[in-house]
Amino acid sequence: MKRLLPLLALAVLMSACVKPNDPDQPTEKKFSILGDSYSTFEGYVDPETNDSWPHYADIGVTSIEQMWWYKVANEMEWSVEMNNSF
Repeated sequence: MKRLLPLLALAVLMSACVKPNDPDQPTEKKFSILGDSYSTFEGYVDPETNDSWPHYADIGVTSIEQMWWYKVANEMEWSVEMNNSF
């Protein structure tokens, strides 16, 4: 019981440090992608030194709006924080 008390006190202290969300301010949802070449698109990877798959035109993908993660972001009203695909 003596060991539980300091952990409980730490948990209470940590929860007091968390700032509650303002209900009047919508929170922006973000997500990151860690994927393979099918998740890359030129100009939309981080770091920019990651190569993107050069054959999208061969399969009919001609714009960023056709990427799976772009569609997820739009549908869920989220934003992509990072796309670290290669």
